[in-house]
Amino acid sequence: MKMFRILVIVLLLFFNCSKDVDVQTFEMEPPLTDVLTFELSFGDENTIDKDEFLLARPRSRRIVVNQNEDIYVYDEYKIKVYDKNGNPKTIFGRMGNGPGEFRGIVRPLKISPEGILSVYDRGFPSYISLFSPEHKLIAKRSIENNEIFKSIRDSYKLERDPELYALGENEFILMGNDVQEENNPQDDVYYEYLFHLNQGDVNLITKQRNVFTFISIIGNAFSRGGTGFTGRLNYTILPNRRLLYSHAAHDASVENGIGTAVLHIVSLDTGEMNDIQFTYEPREITDSEIEIYDYMGESKSVIMQHNSEILARKIKSALQEAGYHAPFHSIISDRNFVFLIYNKLFLKDNQFLRNGYLIYCIDTIKQKQVSSFLLEELPDFIYNGYLYNIGESTEGFAVIEKYKIDPAVYGK
Repeated sequence: MKMFRILVIVLLLFFNCSKDVDVQTFEMEPPLTDVLTFELSFGDENTIDKDEFLLARPRSRRIVVNQNEDIYVYDEYKIKVYDKNGNPKTIFGRMGNGPGEFRGIVRPLKISPEGILSVYDRGFPSYISLFSPEHKLIAKRSIENNEIFKSIRDSYKLERDPELYALGENEFILMGNDVQEENNPQDDVYYEYLFHLNQGDVNLITKQRNVFTFISIIGNAFSRGGTGFTGRLNYTILPNRRLLYSHAAHDASVENGIGTAVLHIVSLDTGEMNDIQFTYEPREITDSEIEIYDYMGESKSVIMQHNSEILARKIKSALQEAGYHAPFHSIISDRNFVFLIYNKLFLKDNQFLRNGYLIYCIDTIKQKQVSSFLLEELPDFIYNGYLYNIGESTEGFAVIEKYKIDPAVYGK
């Protein structure tokens, strides 16, 4: 029998040793505004005189910046590299299946603090290609056929397409979940996992219950849906081989009207761990936000419609149990600073409308929050006090925009 699948809107998805806890108390200051100063844009015919470096259709989160502030952009099946002033430097990669080649379904680029570039090329099979700071191919790994990746997926029943971050030729951070139709546990409980893989050794950093994605299976009909309101597992890599992670649901709590969230920092070399706590103003999940899930789409199939109704009940139950919005939905870092990004929303005529982003800045060396600020758009990349986004020129062509971030964001 043909398997039916239902596409359900997923809101807001973009989508351990001794322990020292540093509890910070402070009055909640209003978030900073107007923190960006435009510095330059490049990539169109007005700024680039070499045709091969003109930008065609770069997508969000396909930008990274290395320690020299060189800017890498995935565009036209290639990695185009510019210096910090937007001047062309080099191009590597091309369309294809061979070493150093890409098929085009590329996930967000990642770059390690040491300058190792990861290009995750999705498909079947999927590959991750690693490039040195000199833009030379280090290795190309198959996601499906690599023994280590396959062993983890089989042992933990993970999804086929986990998230990978390369720290070296044989060192990776792997994050995935077991929310898939083949599992379907009786207790309807699924998990998110975070691993450190190094030279064949596998270390499970954390395992957390999944509270943002839900499935329903009736016969051969499979449905999947979810909500970002409840929070998920996030991580980022810091200098000196440190990993910061936090689960926006399980590592956050509200007491007496004050929200507290915990960020975990673990050394990838020693396993030493430190926690940072910060406070935030919690926002309750309203009845209107819960009731929006009463409508999950209509279907001509009775089974598919029933699946949608089951998903709606599961999501609404999870929202009622949570009570409050997650304090953040994603994490990015700039050297030793961490940005916790909360997607601000408001309701109008029972529809959710995005209304910018509230971002908390945490200094991981001083182990405290140093600011909060507002942005109208989600950053594509932040490094060394600069924000980079894909924008559009006055003529309608794609450009990379670079902004200077107000030092007050960093507590200076």
